[in-house]
Amino acid sequence: MPDDPLRLVDVAAAIAAIFVAVVVGVYGFTHRRKVTAQRATLEFIAQYEVHNQEWLELLVFFNSMTSPDRMQRIVTPENDDQRRDAVRLITVLNHYEIVAIAIEHQSIDEDIYKEWFRFPYVQFWEKAEPTVIEWRRQKNSPRAFVRFEHLAKRWKKEILAERT
Repeated sequence: MPDDPLRLVDVAAAIAAIFVAVVVGVYGFTHRRKVTAQRATLEFIAQYEVHNQEWLELLVFFNSMTSPDRMQRIVTPENDDQRRDAVRLITVLNHYEIVAIAIEHQSIDEDIYKEWFRFPYVQFWEKAEPTVIEWRRQKNSPRAFVRFEHLAKRWKKEILAERT
């Protein structure tokens, strides 16, 4: 036990100051990271999903693919039109896979993106799922678009839970 009680108070004060500084620093870092992810999400949505004519045309293309047979032909294209459609479809699937990865790594904010696009994201997955399953089988690529799938299915559960 120290002989000087004032020295003990000085040590305790220093430890408390260090603790407070660490807590404030961690909070500031965490808060800044969240704000940065939110800003990145809004910029991503505005630049890529709202104001990008090429992307909007890809979505129109994807939505026009109502026939499961047409989707399946994309997996094994036989002519230039089908190859072009395959590239378009893969571009859309890659986009949503990247969104899922960015959310997983907190590079974009899940809450904001979900508020913006949850229902269409789930619908896109449901429409693409049979083609993706066939793609995985034929290309021997069982992990293709798996993050897109997992996020869409998790959000679907949330939607169903909200309805009950």
